[in-house]
Amino acid sequence: MAAAQQDPAYVFQGVNVVTLEVEEVLPGQTVLVADGGIAAMGPEGSVNVPPGAVLIDGSGLFLIPGLTEMHGHVPSPEDRQYLADVLFLYVANGVTTVRGMQGREGHIELRGQIDRHEILGPRFIASGPALTGNAVDGPDEAR
Repeated sequence: MAAAQQDPAYVFQGVNVVTLEVEEVLPGQTVLVADGGIAAMGPEGSVNVPPGAVLIDGSGLFLIPGLTEMHGHVPSPEDRQYLADVLFLYVANGVTTVRGMQGREGHIELRGQIDRHEILGPRFIASGPALTGNAVDGPDEAR
């Protein structure tokens, strides 16, 4: 059985970091991202950069924690292009997690496709369908 291919490590060099721990920007930081998370961070020259890491020059730029959309309306998977565009816009704007407010058929599978990196998108917390007076005809249908 072949070994699973591992994602490369990413190293942001010279970046200004905004954290949730201190009320100041940490200038000139090196941030190592590996195995799906931040593996190390420190002033330039203090972080061991693994061989083969993708180096990103962050000089003059800022790195912030991922944003979470807590009231997202994720399109139906039936409209593939529109869905791909919306998911891309989330990621491109730093949104790393979306909590969907109105589940649609196919959203559970979509969540799996994102988790398996088959589709580019933020972590997706899917919900059930809307249970409003406009969506169901009473308690029996809602159940």
